Amino acid sequence: MNKTHECLTSETQTSKVKTERPLAFSVYSVAVLTALVTFCVYLPALFNDFVNLDDYVYVVFNQKIASFGVELFRSSFLDFIAELWIPLTWISLAIDHAIWGLNPLGYHLTNNILHACNSFFVAVLAARLVTAWDESRGCDVEKTFSISHNAVALTAGLLFGIMPLHVESVAWVTERKDVLNAFFALPALVMYLGYVQSHKESGSANIRFSDRRYLSVLALFLLSLLSKSMTVTFPVVLLIIDWFPLRRFTDDKPIIPILLEKVPFLLGSLLVGVITLIAQQGTMQSFEFASPMTRLLVAGKALIFYLWKMVWPSGLMPFYVHPGNSISLLSLEYFLPLILVLMISGFCIWSVFTRRTTILPAVWLFYLITIFPVLGFSQSGPQAMADRFAYFPSLGPIILAAVCANLLYGSCAKSIGNLKLLKSGTIVVVCLILAGYGFVTLRMIQVWHNTETLWTRVIDLEPMQSGRAYFERGQHYVNAGAFEKSLPDLQISLDIANRKNFKSIHKIYSLRGDAYLGMSRYQESIEDFSQAIRLAPEPKSEYYSSRGNAFQKAGKEEEARRDLDLAEKLNQRH
Repeated sequence: MNKTHECLTSETQTSKVKTERPLAFSVYSVAVLTALVTFCVYLPALFNDFVNLDDYVYVVFNQKIASFGVELFRSSFLDFIAELWIPLTWISLAIDHAIWGLNPLGYHLTNNILHACNSFFVAVLAARLVTAWDESRGCDVEKTFSISHNAVALTAGLLFGIMPLHVESVAWVTERKDVLNAFFALPALVMYLGYVQSHKESGSANIRFSDRRYLSVLALFLLSLLSKSMTVTFPVVLLIIDWFPLRRFTDDKPIIPILLEKVPFLLGSLLVGVITLIAQQGTMQSFEFASPMTRLLVAGKALIFYLWKMVWPSGLMPFYVHPGNSISLLSLEYFLPLILVLMISGFCIWSVFTRRTTILPAVWLFYLITIFPVLGFSQSGPQAMADRFAYFPSLGPIILAAVCANLLYGSCAKSIGNLKLLKSGTIVVVCLILAGYGFVTLRMIQVWHNTETLWTRVIDLEPMQSGRAYFERGQHYVNAGAFEKSLPDLQISLDIANRKNFKSIHKIYSLRGDAYLGMSRYQESIEDFSQAIRLAPEPKSEYYSSRGNAFQKAGKEEEARRDLDLAEKLNQRH
């Protein structure tokens, strides 16, 4: 492989030096174009509202971000807010709060800008990775396959920017942590490629911890972890890039220094990983909810699900119901994806040992490693999977798709006869895919327009499956004063909760009690509040207070006084 590098003539090397500046300028121009297109596609999101899927917890009712000062920084780093440790995300939301108050436009604007910047970084990163691959392949292969850096950058940047699977991460204010995490992780990868290149040019095998580029990579990585712990596997990602396309693991190069470079990254990942696990203890699901086998089957389905939705983004929705331990080992819905994952992994291993290809195993390994933290093996929350989980992991498949499209175009350009038609056909297909992505993305942005559209999407796609969807939409109607409209949703939510033995069913009774109270149907309200009190695992002052209000409005003063006194005692106790 080293001989292929020697075949570069001095004339070719001189040509590369001469074209380096305009090429770099051209790639950055393409990257700016992808960012502008991405931002324009997401303009409708600026008119979206907050939704009752964590936005109220993160922003509307979050007093921690309401004042920008020393206390904010202290609580962001030292407290677990909403059972999360994401200090930089809280600070960014506090900046928005200081500028915009509770106007959702400002928060969406920040998300849009961050996502547009991320598409810029993806375009630059794709071009840099192709450059590294070109250098590792040598001139013999270059004569056969020509890769246009600009074309790959443009395709990868646009695919990332307008992919419908990413709408949840951008159009949902709560997912500020996704776009902010990638905002630091992506330039860290770009900077790492520059660091390795400078290291290679110096010809030194010594570790340079004081190198400016190295320190920049480390700093950006730590900032990404402070935004969200999604990038805890970043040290392994760097090793994958070392393997391909940088090809640093060769017989004539020492491996130990390359591994030691990753130690500071690994320490950062371990520290943040432990903090995250401690913070999320309250949301961790037990094996009673999902057994190890269930988690494995769900993870297998999720791996194929995300890949398929990158290709065919239909049926995307904000909440995918976890099946719990109801999955059968014979269920083809879960068993076949797991088999497919094993087959792809087996093919990649075979490719490595037979030296057929390196790019496919590298992309597959990148995908597995980056998405592993959210595959549900340490199940946090009630979802089986989520579109937002694929935001950063989709990077590998997207760049691979851009490279493949460019290789197809390049090979067709050199062909004769009817194959030349494929040259234009490749461009047309890529444009149609991007146009289709844009259309679906615009529709998905409208799904996140407000709480009603959000949960209506879940109900339309999976009716009678998600009790939470009916509950949340019913709660939205109650808060809006549409009490009559909330009753059908709350009844269906109760039916599903009874069918699934939902432990927190008392919350549904309490909410329906509020609806009946708002409709002046006091007796029914009292009955529902009584059910909530009976089913709650421990006495809740708000339930007694609500029932006391219902008794009072029904003219039952003695019962009202008893409940209100009890509610006050419970409040004093807590």
